[in-house]
Amino acid sequence: LQGEWVLESGSDSEGSFIEPVRPITLEFDGDSVTGTAPCNHYAGSELRGPGKDGTGSISFGGLTRTEMGCAEQEQNVLESRYFAALESVDRLSLSDDLERLELTGDGIYLSFDRSEKREG
Repeated sequence: LQGEWVLESGSDSEGSFIEPVRPITLEFDGDSVTGTAPCNHYAGSELRGPGKDGTGSISFGGLTRTEMGCAEQEQNVLESRYFAALESVDRLSLSDDLERLELTGDGIYLSFDRSEKREG
């Protein structure tokens, strides 16, 4: 699970996410997470329950972010939806080949592919 992941698709109660102006990333480093959203960088802690092998419960706490605005309003909306989704997920699953990460919650689906920027 360690390393950087790139959001390939996402949806919430409002429907599917639009294409971001720059890649949305999520990087795991120990019990911390960092990443980029359409407009800002973010960081926080990752709290995982049973299933440290890549399946089980997960939550993200204390997410902080820079406070840049996007030039395009729809990207601001996308970023708000992404952060709300990330803060609402409660389950994770990792594909057998360890190349796809799915985070889910009530009405939330976030699918990430492992980045080419690999951690050992």
